[in-house]
Amino acid sequence: MEDLETKRLYIRKFKVEDTEEIYANLRTIVDTEDDDNDVITKPIGETDIMINSSIKGYELGEFAWAIEEKQTKHVIGYIKVGEISLKNKICKLKFKVGKEWANKGLIEEAIEKVIQYLFNTKDFCTIVSKFYDGNEWIKDTKTRILKNVGMKQEAILRNRKINAVTGKVENLIIFSILKEEMNVKAS
Repeated sequence: MEDLETKRLYIRKFKVEDTEEIYANLRTIVDTEDDDNDVITKPIGETDIMINSSIKGYELGEFAWAIEEKQTKHVIGYIKVGEISLKNKICKLKFKVGKEWANKGLIEEAIEKVIQYLFNTKDFCTIVSKFYDGNEWIKDTKTRILKNVGMKQEAILRNRKINAVTGKVENLIIFSILKEEMNVKAS
């Protein structure tokens, strides 16, 4: 896995010292879980475990990047790739960003760079991103972000889980992009 760079961002491997900043930034989004039942308001120790697990995963060829804003040096979120099928050339993209940075185009810039890397360097043909719709802000923000990077909504799977935090039934929203659909831009 390579570190990546855009005009405004370093998209780099996690460092142990990223824990507190990632924890603080992602706590700005409350009462939610993502598609892996990852409660965002979890204790800082679990954020530390996630980061250390990602660092160890680099040795196994796993993909996980911290997103660092060049100008401020703030770690504003992360991007992880999972559910990889080399046979089918498909993977799942997961991302989180703090509210303060969600509407500045930074996460789109990072995701576009990662998508280009996965298509052009790692030879994937399909990239999928999934999330639950239980939090209106997350639903609207992720939908906008994924559409902005060229992904298309494939499906809404109705009543797919009960959110452990809110107790509400949620739908699973699925987006994807194919290699031939990627509008390759120089960043």
